[in-house]
Parts: sequence; structure tokens; C-alpha cells
Amino acid sequence: MQDRLLASTTELTEILSFTVPGIHFEKLGAWNQPWDRAVAQAIEQAWSRIDPSRLGAFEWYAVHLRWFVWPRHDRQDLDNLRMKPILDCFTAKRLWRDDDVRHLRAIYSEVALVQKTAEQRVEVAVFGRLTAQ
Repeated sequence: MQDRLLASTTELTEILSFTVPGIHFEKLGAWNQPWDRAVAQAIEQAWSRIDPSRLGAFEWYAVHLRWFVWPRHDRQDLDNLRMKPILDCFTAKRLWRDDDVRHLRAIYSEVALVQKTAEQRVEVAVFGRLTAQ
């Protein structure tokens, strides 16, 4: 087993970071739509700060998600926090060709506990491995 995270052994460049207010645990069907819209809006705002000339400069990507969660219920599992629309929005924006393992090599997801619902959010940072020159 390797003793270091991929990000600790690879030089990565931060491409963008942003915050989505609130959090969302995976639900069935239409219950996910308000969260998905909030994610799309946050990414749209963050996207306007990207230098388009840098978009083709990366060989692969890593995403860091820090969820700030008020632990008020049982069954608030880390693996049920809804990150899918975050990755899918970047695919739709063509940050990467697809969110498969050829292009997205690392997803780091962690939780910090907060005391109130109003403090809940997810902070997202996207990093890229520059293509070798």
C-alpha cells in the first residue's frame, strides 16, 4: 500500500476554487434537483474567473471537497454527500474531456463539523497536473 496521497507526490496547479452554500445527501429523483441547480450556479460564477488559455494545459485533474456538515441526523454518510453534479458540471464545461480515470485521477473528500444549518457548505478546489513540455 502506498504511504502518500497522489497529490503529495505530484506537483499540481490550482485552477479554481469556490463554495456552494448548503450541502445535500443523495436522494431519489427530483429531490436532488435544487442542489444540482445550486451547484451549477456556483460553478458558473467560478468559471467566469478562469483564464481560458490555461484550459488545455493539464494532463489530468484532482478535486478536493471539504464538506461543512451539521450532524443533526443519523445516516449522514460521507459517501452519500452529492458530489456528482460538481463533477458533471465540469465535464459539461469541458474542463476535462470526461470525469473518468484518464482525466480525473483524484477526489479528496473530507468533512468538518459545524454547529448550525446556516454554516453548511462545500468548498471545492480543482487542481491540474500540467502536461509535460
